[in-house]
This record gives sequence, C-alpha cells and structure tokens, in this order.
Amino acid sequence: MLDEAAIRRRARELGVRTDYAEKDYVNSWVLYGIYTTDFGDNPLFKGGTALSKLYFPETWRFSEDLDFTVDGEFTGTESELRAALETASRRSGIEFSINEYYEGSDDGYPTYYVEASIQYRAMFVHSETLNS
Repeated sequence: MLDEAAIRRRARELGVRTDYAEKDYVNSWVLYGIYTTDFGDNPLFKGGTALSKLYFPETWRFSEDLDFTVDGEFTGTESELRAALETASRRSGIEFSINEYYEGSDDGYPTYYVEASIQYRAMFVHSETLNS
C-alpha cells in the first residue's frame, strides 16, 4: 500500500503536486525491483529521470517513464520483469501489473528494444493526468 503521509510530505518538500510525488515514489520502487533481482543484471538506468534521481536530487525533475540501455546483449525476460515487480510489491505493498510488454526491433534499425507499461492503483489523481 502507498504511504500517503510519506507522499504528502515528499510533495511538500519538493513543492509539487501529490500525484507527481506519488509517481516518483512508485518509480523508485520499480527501480528497486529491477536492481535487486536478475532482471537488473544488465539494464543501465539513463535519461533525465536517472540524472535527477542519482546526480541532482536537489533539482527534482519529474518523469513518468524510466529509460534504460544495455551494455551488451539484453538477457531480461518478461517473467523476470514480473518477478522484479513482485519483489518491489512485497517490500512496498504496492500492487504492480504489466499492462503491455513489447520486444523487438524497428525495421531497418539494428537496435533491439523492450517496452513495458506497468500499472498500479493510484492514490492521488489529478484531472490533468487522466487519459481519454
């Protein structure tokens, strides 16, 4: 279960809406699951969220996605990602599910990719964040 008091406190500290602080909190648990299980053996966390979380936490930057690259061949599987999310769920109490999972490469490009849409039950919802 999400820790409502912790999320409200973090939102106040950062000066952001509670739904942003909640997504940041949830992203942190997803990262925990990825890097404490076999799925995290070779994905390298990158991008703006990585810079914000790891190097510049005082200049907080919100992002809804987590970006990774791989040094070498990607060996993760959907079942390993599910196991990573289960690990995060056991520790955090947040129930995660994989809504969509894609693997493949774009025509004409040698790059292989994995894209996953991970869901959880949100505690805080702001009208601007709803999709129709």
